Amino acid sequence: MSTVRIVGALLVLAALLAGCSSTDPAASGPAADGLQVVRGTPLGESQAEPAPGTVKLWVSNQSFDDDPVHLTVRIGEAIVVDDSFEVLGQHNWIAFDISGLAPGSHTLDVVSDTGAEDAMVFDLSAIAPKWLLVDYWYDAEEDGERHFTLLSSDEQILFN
Repeated sequence: MSTVRIVGALLVLAALLAGCSSTDPAASGPAADGLQVVRGTPLGESQAEPAPGTVKLWVSNQSFDDDPVHLTVRIGEAIVVDDSFEVLGQHNWIAFDISGLAPGSHTLDVVSDTGAEDAMVFDLSAIAPKWLLVDYWYDAEEDGERHFTLLSSDEQILFN
């Protein structure tokens, strides 16, 4: 086989493999419905200010009893997060920057691999960013029930 054919075959193979790469929306890349989801850095590291019309979604596992927990977060029909989260001392929020949403009302749905689920509606402006928070909670001794805290804010969410 000639060198040109080998190089051509390798280029075709590389293109095919690139098309079969991970569909994990926790990594940078497009989600369904034309959304772009970029996994940001953990809390405590430098964070870029979200652009107008975009969403900064913070996700955290606050349960020592369910560690790690797998969470799937959807906005509308698009999966924007599908990943496992460790508790790491309960101060382990991970940022996801989401762009490509149309201005208006949207529904965020979240479900855990433990069966907890919740939803909230938020409004997105074309001229301002939106901050969203998803915290998973379960304490076997106190709660007895797995649940989420969901928050939508027009201002940056402050953690302490």
